[in-house]
Amino acid sequence: MNERLKKELEVKEKFKLKYNQSTGLIELNLENVQKIETMLRCNPNYPQFIDVNDYNDEKVINDIFDKIKIEYNKYQEDFKNEKDEKDFKFQYASVFYILALKQDKEDGKLTKKLYEYYIKVILRRINAENHTHTAIRDINAIAKKVYTQFNYEQLLKALKEPLKKDCQYQLIRCIASEINKKHNFLLASQFCHYVNFYIYLDKAEADLFSIYDETVKDNLHLYYNYYCGNEELEDLNQPIPNYQYKYKFKDLKKFSDRETTEKLVGIYKDYQDIIGQIVKKCGISRNEFYHLVWYTSKLPRNGG
Repeated sequence: MNERLKKELEVKEKFKLKYNQSTGLIELNLENVQKIETMLRCNPNYPQFIDVNDYNDEKVINDIFDKIKIEYNKYQEDFKNEKDEKDFKFQYASVFYILALKQDKEDGKLTKKLYEYYIKVILRRINAENHTHTAIRDINAIAKKVYTQFNYEQLLKALKEPLKKDCQYQLIRCIASEINKKHNFLLASQFCHYVNFYIYLDKAEADLFSIYDETVKDNLHLYYNYYCGNEELEDLNQPIPNYQYKYKFKDLKKFSDRETTEKLVGIYKDYQDIIGQIVKKCGISRNEFYHLVWYTSKLPRNGG
């Protein structure tokens, strides 16, 4: 083997993800987290994973905020002229609207109408970025529920203290309750996760919501059994006892809207609890666990 090829292989080895050889599971450690985060930030197909530290130049971020205001004014003008709302193109990733919402509140510029706009646009962008496929008319109806039931301070409290007696995942419950015969459960967890993450950026409160994801859900028992289960368990493909974190909508059709919503909230609580135990054991965050399990499911099982 020539020297150049040898060096290329050595470099490649440094960037390969590490999998557990006996289980085939991605290793839940900070080394893999850093590799995955870099992959996500460099992939234009995943705008929801933008690293805001790449925009730490105050002039750059303020320029984006100014353009968002111009966009807001144009949206208001188009809406007044009864142009079709679905044709309006929002230019930025959801993270920037969340940060603009936070900044406008801190600067005392957050009017009621602007707050309602941010909630609607953040839901629209998260829906698009995560391919949740919720119709625009449903997004608008959900947005109205959110900004009617939660002003900015109430929104922050629901995000910061989701398990307090007077909260109890009220924001998840609000978004997941029925709209046009649909329960937008996935969108509810995505909205809470991203808004919580960027509103409380770099604080402990930024990691209180897990995204409810089909890929993570389908692999959750494997990671739980390996990291938190009985060490003598030979088959990781065993269900997690005493938890109900999976569902099929066809099984929920027999229930009323209220009953279905409460069952979904219960499912989310169990899902949260399981992930909480795993990440505590591994020393990573909920966000990092989601990235590791979700993104590596898209890669060939050779370390990336």
